[in-house]
Amino acid sequence: MSSKTPTSPIIIARSISEVDVTVNPSSPALLTCVGCGKVHVHGVSDKPTKRCSKCQSANYCGRECQLKDWEDGGHKKRCKAIAKATAKLRPRAEELHHVRVTLREEPEQLWINMFDPEEEIIGRFWEIPQTKDYFRQRFILFDALMDEADHRAFLTWSDEWSEDGRPVINRLALELGLEHSLDLLCLNSGDNQGLRFFVPSIMIELGKYQQAYDFMKYWFLEASAEAPNCFHWKGEDVSEPLENMKLNECFFSNAGLVLDLALVKFNIYQAVRELQTLNNGMEHGSDIISSIFTGMLDMPRECIGLNANHILNQTKQLLSIVHHLNKFILPNLAQPQRLMDMKVEYGTPGSIEEASNVMKQSAVVSWKLNKFANQFLKNFIANIDSELLPV
Repeated sequence: MSSKTPTSPIIIARSISEVDVTVNPSSPALLTCVGCGKVHVHGVSDKPTKRCSKCQSANYCGRECQLKDWEDGGHKKRCKAIAKATAKLRPRAEELHHVRVTLREEPEQLWINMFDPEEEIIGRFWEIPQTKDYFRQRFILFDALMDEADHRAFLTWSDEWSEDGRPVINRLALELGLEHSLDLLCLNSGDNQGLRFFVPSIMIELGKYQQAYDFMKYWFLEASAEAPNCFHWKGEDVSEPLENMKLNECFFSNAGLVLDLALVKFNIYQAVRELQTLNNGMEHGSDIISSIFTGMLDMPRECIGLNANHILNQTKQLLSIVHHLNKFILPNLAQPQRLMDMKVEYGTPGSIEEASNVMKQSAVVSWKLNKFANQFLKNFIANIDSELLPV
């Protein structure tokens, strides 16, 4: 069944892994110890971080930090879960190297390697019954990595985190989880597993605001099983009118994605204000230098020319839409633990069950960790009746 046509555009856009994913060697995720939070900058710190040899998803200064996190931080349980999920995934991937299938356009059964780009099956894995175990197991691995990434924040959630008491987000586990989720979206462009609701929040926590915006715009406007090209959407206009997103028309639109879009907008607003302050030579301009230096912003330099107040107003519009879609979300954002502890599988639009799922999937931690966003959100919620804009 080898293809005689050029490789699918999605393959050109992204190289897909079967089990093991990698992180860009220059990623800040490789520099932070999840035990103590220390950032090891090459050429500045005394030594680089070392990965946990069992799960490969946590960095440490050394044995002391690793042992402390193993017991006190709970890494022992999560490490075993990640390693177990990875070990179970390998044979599932191996099984797909030689599969007998029947495709819609091929009446006869064929033996194919599911991961071979020449077969043109990438993006259509969900059509093949033999792939279901692979999909389920890889999602289990993704879920285990997300648990490792954010658990500290939720376990230590408080109304006022001090600078010393802020939880350490495991950026390496986030990066690895993001790679797995994007691979799964490549393999199954129809996204039957609902990964599109997780990806924006991961990108936001990693400071990939432009990528998050591009990804969400694709799902709001163009997503379909016949057009698996979300990886080609790059550099979209982050200040464009909200009407361009067609939020009221899109089948994939939901309160969680709109909430994440609002956070992206606020971070862009903050970045624009800081860039403009820096450009004007004011004394607080050093804040943005620090942000850029640590790789937390991926916004283009052209952002300095955007209208910051316009973007802030868009943030308020988006939060108003969230409240219109589900009235349980905004009032519970400051203290989301109750909703996050709820055991629900599905929630109808507007229900408290839907709000619970939004808390688990969206970038709730990022609203909290960004003190400016956190204060803005508190003010918005405290004055919600007067802050809400027409939807």
